[in-house]
Amino acid sequence: MNATTSGLFTSYSDLWVVARASRFWSKILNRPSNKERTTAPGLFLTPMLQTLRKEVRESLAASIPFPRRLGQADEYARLVLHVLSNHSLTGETIRLDGALRLPPR
Repeated sequence: MNATTSGLFTSYSDLWVVARASRFWSKILNRPSNKERTTAPGLFLTPMLQTLRKEVRESLAASIPFPRRLGQADEYARLVLHVLSNHSLTGETIRLDGALRLPPR
C-alpha cells in the first residue's frame, strides 16, 4: 500500500463515519427545522494539491473514473448552495467524487 492509497483509505474511513453520524443526528433531531446533510468531496484542485508536481496531479486525476480530472472549487460551491436551498434533503450524504472508489484488496 503506497502513501496515496493509505491516505485514500483514511479518507474513505472518515467518510463512512461522517455519513453514519449525519444519518444518526438526522434521526435523533428529527424536527421540521433540522436538515442534517453532509457533502463528501473527492479529489479537488485545492491550494494544497497545487503544490504537488504536475505529474502527481495528473496521476491523481487519471485515477478518477468520470470525469478524469480533479474537481473544481466552483463545482463544490454549487453543490453546497443546492443542498442548502433544497428543503427535501434530510440526513443525506452526497458524494461529489467522480465515482472514485478504492479497489478491493
